[in-house]
Amino acid sequence: MGGDYLFYSEHQRDEKYRLPNGSWLLAMSGATTGKVAKLTFKAYEKYYQNQRVGYFQIQKDTNYNFIGVLVSSNLFLNQLKTVLVSGAQPNISSKDVDNFEFNIPSELSEQAKIGILFQFLDNLITVNQRKNFYHLLC
Repeated sequence: MGGDYLFYSEHQRDEKYRLPNGSWLLAMSGATTGKVAKLTFKAYEKYYQNQRVGYFQIQKDTNYNFIGVLVSSNLFLNQLKTVLVSGAQPNISSKDVDNFEFNIPSELSEQAKIGILFQFLDNLITVNQRKNFYHLLC
């Protein structure tokens, strides 16, 4: 086999493939299609975009925590179910997701408050689950 090959260690311009810390990711095929997660990592780590994993890019007029609330909602899930292509392996396209419609508050401050509220509720649920688990162990 001849030819030139580009290895990871030699690739200096990888910015357009790297996912930003805090990205909201969407599984777009397979058994996990429609699952959403927030990517968090240490500063020295790098994560790269895969064609079957979508991520929601930060926009200047949208609070990113609010986006997390939105993509974790039943409203998002219900729209997802309408476009899900089943078969041996279910999948969706980014064009499908681009066509979803939501009512989003125009004020960034309102979006931020909603994002913070739901993040607080998530944290509260996690604390209570841990307490319940601790009581089961004792």
